[in-house]
Amino acid sequence: MAAAGTKDAYHHGDLRRAALDSAQERIDAGGAGSVTIRGIAAELGVTHTAIGHVFGSRNGLLTALAIEGYIELADRLSAAQTEGLLQVGLAYVRFGVERPAHFVVMFDTDLIEQTEEFQEASGHTWAILQAGVRGLESPEAMRAASSATVAAWSLMHGIVTLHNSGALSRAGVTDHADHENILAIAEQAGAMLFGSKS
Repeated sequence: MAAAGTKDAYHHGDLRRAALDSAQERIDAGGAGSVTIRGIAAELGVTHTAIGHVFGSRNGLLTALAIEGYIELADRLSAAQTEGLLQVGLAYVRFGVERPAHFVVMFDTDLIEQTEEFQEASGHTWAILQAGVRGLESPEAMRAASSATVAAWSLMHGIVTLHNSGALSRAGVTDHADHENILAIAEQAGAMLFGSKS
């Protein structure tokens, strides 16, 4: 429960950030199903209508979290672009293991609303991934840029998903908590598919 005086702070614009942070923590701890407007409102010491006024609905809240994730992911991918597609892929993996709650909602169409803002944020990220293919040395990849983009995305996305779910750890492939190890695996796998140019 929020401390005395917290409600007043939210009237000055902090409620949106506090609700997003709470949703992120809840997803990290118990999955997206643990996020409810009433639960977050009770935690923050406000009414559920106050949060509803900001986000509209539970899906509106999760959509806002997804948009935030896409914006950060796009920034990370853009920063890695000059180093080549492999480094773009590794930036994707880093984001996925460091922001698991965002990663969960970003790709679950049952949780998000296809708003114009969401479409713009996700589309921008996709465009950066496509642009990375232009740096490939393989003529075959250049002729099939869309397929190459899907291959690169699928590889890195799959690695994050398997890591975050604990599947790699259960299979004895890697220690689930070792982010550096998963990045090394992603780098080796990416080099096998697209070469080691960085």
